[in-house]
Amino acid sequence: MGFVGYLFIFVVVKQIFVFLSIFLLVFVGQAQNTVYQNQLWVNYNFQLPFAKQKSFQLEISERVFTNPFEHALLAFRGTYRFPVGKNKEMALGIANFNQTPTDPLAQPRLSIPEIRPTIDFIYKRPFKKFSLENRVRVEPRFYNIPNSSKTELTDVVTLGAVRWRDRLQAMIPINSKWDSRIGTELLLHSEVNLATRGFDQLRFIGALTYKFSSKTQLEAAYIHQLQSKGIIDYFERDILWLNFTQKIKWN
Repeated sequence: MGFVGYLFIFVVVKQIFVFLSIFLLVFVGQAQNTVYQNQLWVNYNFQLPFAKQKSFQLEISERVFTNPFEHALLAFRGTYRFPVGKNKEMALGIANFNQTPTDPLAQPRLSIPEIRPTIDFIYKRPFKKFSLENRVRVEPRFYNIPNSSKTELTDVVTLGAVRWRDRLQAMIPINSKWDSRIGTELLLHSEVNLATRGFDQLRFIGALTYKFSSKTQLEAAYIHQLQSKGIIDYFERDILWLNFTQKIKWN
């Protein structure tokens, strides 16, 4: 086994250790207050391959609370992906998130704009019947600050946090029309103004993809999300995620 193989094993073991540590911290740590929520995420992903293994992607995402039914978030993301070696890719992007209060009953429901430049490092390891993918993403988060009553936005934009995301997933083909994937993602953050660092989110993902053609597909995923709400409080969410992907080749 070469250096890359040992490096891959190290990454997998590292991720399993970190994810299990956070999982145990959340569930067997101090008594915590939990807020349970259900959400629906609907995503449109437009992909434009224009050279060998290079592509531009545009994503539009709408997220809503389902009980009660209330708008949660609207997001736009543009990403340029390119290879940097065998089974390795990088991606550079920028996203605009418009976040409403995390409590669907909260008033007023001012939408807070947020800009997130992103850089991704992606490593894929193919096997005979499946493949593993590890993506590490770093994203600074710039917020538009609201007034003290949170009824309108000010002109102040500040770096609110820097977030580190580490996702490990298995891609499992079923047949020519169906694919599946299972995975988990850990999100850590550092809030600049509050000088707090640590756990942000943990996500468990299971998904099925139906391919209408080589250019269009629909993925339905279940996401179980744990998100920090405070020092010992957190949100626990069940999420249905629908993602429609369309590819148009640039000849």
